[in-house]
Amino acid sequence: MLAGRLPFASFAAVMAIAATVSGCTLKPPGEGRKADEDGIREARVVKADEAVREGVGIELEGLDYTVFLTRQLNPQDPEDRGYYQGPPPPTGSALYGVFIEVCNKEEATAVSADRFKVTDTQEAEFEPLEPEPDNVFAYQPSRLPPEQCIPNELSLAAEGPTAAAIMIFQLPISATENRPIELEIEPPSGRGPPAKIELDI
Repeated sequence: MLAGRLPFASFAAVMAIAATVSGCTLKPPGEGRKADEDGIREARVVKADEAVREGVGIELEGLDYTVFLTRQLNPQDPEDRGYYQGPPPPTGSALYGVFIEVCNKEEATAVSADRFKVTDTQEAEFEPLEPEPDNVFAYQPSRLPPEQCIPNELSLAAEGPTAAAIMIFQLPISATENRPIELEIEPPSGRGPPAKIELDI
């Protein structure tokens, strides 16, 4: 085991790798993010009829939705217990966290989506689990003023490892074999087709 503190060069290297993996900009504690070029991570945003990849934002009714990471959660892991405090998934299923950022770069307040589902190539559909009321990392739909994001710039989620809000899906292991797996975001107005993001599962 390593004793004492890491040398500064090693610490800097670790932080650089972490920034690369998470795709986020490291900021001093307490400094939040706003929806401007200096405040949020770089991400190309498109209007698309087809699914976009993770890391590419998609515009829907005035808001930009970007999934930066999808990964399996381990309820026994200390970090993951912060994201999910519920029971373990049943045999043959797994929990997946979809880490998403929603930003308003327009000049008017807009309502964020409150209906999501994950679909596979066999047309199976899965809705996100209901988040615990005290889960500070959970995605919560809201009215977003101009130049603001979900998660809120002052929230723990914004300062967390992924700097994004989380939605949790319980998927059968068999479903993960039916790729591509897509996150569908229903328009808050209820009109028009959903935005689709291909998840990296």
